[in-house]
Amino acid sequence: MANETTAVSVVVNKKELRYTKPCTWSVYEQSRYGLPEPVSEKNAITQSVDLSFGVYLAVVACPSSEGTLRKTKSFRLENFQSDIELAFNLAPAFLLVEVLKSDESLGSDVWIYDQWGIRVATGIDKAYMVVPAEKLWVYASPNDEEKGRFDQKGIKTSGQVNLSPMQKKKLRLDITEASLRVKLTNNGRPAQGLVTLLTKGGKSIMDWDTTEEVSVPPGVYQVTAQLAEGHNVGGEKRKPITLKPGQHHNLTLQYQTGTLRPVVFFKGQSVKTGHPNFDEVEVALHRAGAPRAFNSVSSGKAAVLTPGAYDFIAQMKEQNLDDGSPWQVKKRVNVDARSDYALEFNLTPSALVLTTRLGDDGASSAVSVIRIDDDVKVLDGKTNSIGRARFNLPAGGYRLQVNPNPKNPKLIQEQLIDLHEGRDTKVDIEIDLGRVMVQVFSEDGVALWCDVGLYRDGATKPSWVFKGGEEIWVPAGKYEIEVRRRGARQAFGAVRISAGRTAERNVVWQP
Repeated sequence: MANETTAVSVVVNKKELRYTKPCTWSVYEQSRYGLPEPVSEKNAITQSVDLSFGVYLAVVACPSSEGTLRKTKSFRLENFQSDIELAFNLAPAFLLVEVLKSDESLGSDVWIYDQWGIRVATGIDKAYMVVPAEKLWVYASPNDEEKGRFDQKGIKTSGQVNLSPMQKKKLRLDITEASLRVKLTNNGRPAQGLVTLLTKGGKSIMDWDTTEEVSVPPGVYQVTAQLAEGHNVGGEKRKPITLKPGQHHNLTLQYQTGTLRPVVFFKGQSVKTGHPNFDEVEVALHRAGAPRAFNSVSSGKAAVLTPGAYDFIAQMKEQNLDDGSPWQVKKRVNVDARSDYALEFNLTPSALVLTTRLGDDGASSAVSVIRIDDDVKVLDGKTNSIGRARFNLPAGGYRLQVNPNPKNPKLIQEQLIDLHEGRDTKVDIEIDLGRVMVQVFSEDGVALWCDVGLYRDGATKPSWVFKGGEEIWVPAGKYEIEVRRRGARQAFGAVRISAGRTAERNVVWQP
């Protein structure tokens, strides 16, 4: 069976320095994201390390009279690979770092890293450090006598350097602050706004008003701004900028915008200051298709936006229609540079104004509303004691179902309706149902427990079957009565049932 691990060893060729102690070596696992993770540290040079397949870094550290010289080598292990030996040729170089601010040298802590993210040296300014002869990344943090020394998170400046074997090099890092003034224009005219400075990676560092001039540490940044009169979310325009130590920089960000003024109407009136619903109404601004709004405006207030496609959603704040959907109207628009126009919204809901009648009188009834497009029931409700109800719903086609006795779905009466945007649709439904009760007695006047059947139009099977003495709802019309008892049947003529009325019949069972 093949080995699942590989024995890795190192051999070191040392020269040029006076080495004072034996070298050691460490193994780190390379990470796709983040710093390398230690696997085995400070092993003797003669010691091998067993590793499974993967990508690793081997780091050799050799103490010398000039300091510890470190060098990194990357290697990959495949499945079933034979034992390997890594050869290191140590070629030292020497680096001195000086940190300046306004031509004044600052005492600083210094950290030096190689291309793999391994720290190869730590020291202070104005002192030579022994480092590998290769490309290195240098970080320095000036000491603050009042606040104490900065930790590594307080790094203030950085640089890069390429070194050859035995080369001595001095790297000067100037942290003299640069000054920066940012001006904005909107459609060619000077404009005010808020400026944001970001790192190259997009992390916000500081904000300031365009009326200010700010001091910023030298480096490479991005600058973005938000127009004071604009409604776009920040970061619409980002411009890279390199700030050099001690220099003044002017930057102009040019914007183009269009103006769109949403006007909301409710029950025929424009919603503006003083309208009873003014505080309940807002217009949310979305990038086209975006689920979340980046800003909002009041009805009648201009929205100043950079060109592009937007969704304007006029809505009643935190209010829903009777089907549970948001009380809102959505329109998608394209905003062009220098455009200026109004966009109207009608927030008056599409209302179903329903009356249910039994005969000549209004009567309470269960109500269901089913959307035709997808056959989904959107509402269950009822009319009041005089048969009236109002339901606010989105415009569209629906099936309206009413039933004064919800326990019996056979009594449902249905009607198709079409609700128009912002309008009341009045629907008056005459429910063609009545009630009937048949009481069966013996010749002695004793009530009997029997089944009663109602037949229509000469049918051979009853349309309705119920118990004697029970009152039920049935469609209005003329029915033939048949009573069943102990396997026998007797007919008792016809009964006429009118809408909204109760028909009662007493019959005598003949033995």
